[in-house]
Amino acid sequence: MLKLENIEAGYTRQTIVLRGVSLEVPQGKIVTLLGANGAGKSTTLKTIMGLIDDEPRKGSVTFQGNTLTHKDTESIARSGIALVPEGRGMFKDLTVFENLMLGAYHHTATAQSTLQDVLKRFPRLEERKNQHAGTLSGGEQQMVAIGRALMSRPKLILLDEPSLGLAPKFVQEVFNAIASINAEGVSVMLIEQNAKKALEIADYAYVLEHGRIVLEGTGAELRENENVKELYLGMTHVPDSGVGRFRRKRRWN
Repeated sequence: MLKLENIEAGYTRQTIVLRGVSLEVPQGKIVTLLGANGAGKSTTLKTIMGLIDDEPRKGSVTFQGNTLTHKDTESIARSGIALVPEGRGMFKDLTVFENLMLGAYHHTATAQSTLQDVLKRFPRLEERKNQHAGTLSGGEQQMVAIGRALMSRPKLILLDEPSLGLAPKFVQEVFNAIASINAEGVSVMLIEQNAKKALEIADYAYVLEHGRIVLEGTGAELRENENVKELYLGMTHVPDSGVGRFRRKRRWN
């Protein structure tokens, strides 16, 4: 469904953040991208969405066989991709209802029926739909952010650190929502600092280090990888371990 091939991108001409990144998100799957802060995870999502001027400088992004490279963000969104940004991107002075409806700007004809689906998925938002978004808890704001993305009726949803800063109760609710959204046919690309939770629901996973993909495999395979356990799951100690010892594995068959 989504394919990145040999992407090189950055924020200035002198700075390269992504160095030959290639990855895929197949139809109907959940794919997670792991990596330390500064590895290039958010830059990958921004490059997909056309949010960095004139990037990528090398490589290509295709979605359902159509090139997205150097297209504007609105065109990319209209193609069926929605982004839930890190930090949620709330318009805090607008109500929950108004925030949600912003996501339906190019699906106005079906907005009301989609809104009902979103409110059914997140009943708490039904109760708070006339509150200003700035008065909500972090978990409730994350529900608004995901709901706003769903208002665009996406085929693929990109999620950037959806559980960051949330109480454990809301973390589980967010992951339940992601799994439910995927079960209804929406493909998912997930960046998540909670690697354990991400790998539990991911069909496939990539590890990004210093702008390069250094490891890939199924979610189950990466959960059992000793370096992943050491560096991201905190489950074991591996003498002389490090991401630099990772080796690329197979791609999707």
